[in-house]
Amino acid sequence: MPRKPIEQKKLEAVLDELLYLPTPAQRRIKAKYWKRAAEATFTDQGPTLPEILRVVKDKRIPIWWQEEGFKAWFRNEEEFKERMEYIANLALDTVEEILTNPEARESARMAAAKLAIEVAGKMPKGDVTQFADAKINQMDAGQLRDFIQQTAPKLLEIKKAEKVED
Repeated sequence: MPRKPIEQKKLEAVLDELLYLPTPAQRRIKAKYWKRAAEATFTDQGPTLPEILRVVKDKRIPIWWQEEGFKAWFRNEEEFKERMEYIANLALDTVEEILTNPEARESARMAAAKLAIEVAGKMPKGDVTQFADAKINQMDAGQLRDFIQQTAPKLLEIKKAEKVED
């Protein structure tokens, strides 16, 4: 049997999610099951009802198992990742809408811009001096001596300038 393209799999997962709307109790049971069954191996079709009941002893599962769509939804081990991908895309659309809306509040646009830059990994993390310290810690004696010879005069100039300003 030929493998389905990833896009088709994602579309089918979204359709399954749209066709079957689980209750909060069903979501909790599924999460509990997949958390506990992480080490288990199953057939290509996923866990069977008896296998599920061995892991999660809940009398409601056999009743739900008869509902149209429940079985496929419950067996979808990737649902969490798929839903998070979908939610992340919605969030990205929202950020884009805020950034490109000239009527959006400036603070909202700035917050959206900052979030986008941080998520993209384009904003340095933490204090820059920590970054410099990390580089210094990796230097050998010769590199450290050269660094001090290059940096010390600049530091002394800054110190002199600060005294003049006072």
